[in-house]
Amino acid sequence: MLPDGKILCRYPYRRFLRVIQVGNPYLDDYKNEKGNLEFLWTHGVISDEAWAGILANCTFGPSDDWQCFVAAHPPEGQFDKYNIYAPICLQKPNTGIYYSSSYLAGYDPCGPHYVEAYLNNPEVQDALHTRANTRWSACNLDLPYNDGPVSVVPTISRLIQRGLSVWIFRYPSSDVH
Repeated sequence: MLPDGKILCRYPYRRFLRVIQVGNPYLDDYKNEKGNLEFLWTHGVISDEAWAGILANCTFGPSDDWQCFVAAHPPEGQFDKYNIYAPICLQKPNTGIYYSSSYLAGYDPCGPHYVEAYLNNPEVQDALHTRANTRWSACNLDLPYNDGPVSVVPTISRLIQRGLSVWIFRYPSSDVH
């Protein structure tokens, strides 16, 4: 739209917007789940046997059932799903002591545990005037993720049909999209 209110074309963004770049996009629930598992398999985090079980039990669609869930969550060990090469946080048996599996400058995988211990310190709770007898955590993983569509592939298809170039790229060490 021009300053005087006149419209130059039906889709004014076409005049200025030529390309959209999307990094590590969450495109589609089912495609992402398959991509996450395939990434872990091709990087040696999931064994060939576990991958065969996943392919035998999963269609990566809304009809997948408990057998697919069990196959897709094998007990392969611990890793950081945001960077499979990063150290992980370990706990000494029968203690509340946490430590990193290895050193990576500027990165501490045990940070959330320190935050939780800090937030539950009675002196800190008193200083923050929090409710008594409340257990605080660094992150609540029980909240459902339901603020987005199952798939944004139709939206990307519409953008391409209208003449925009869409570049999708992925950071190579992340399992999470």
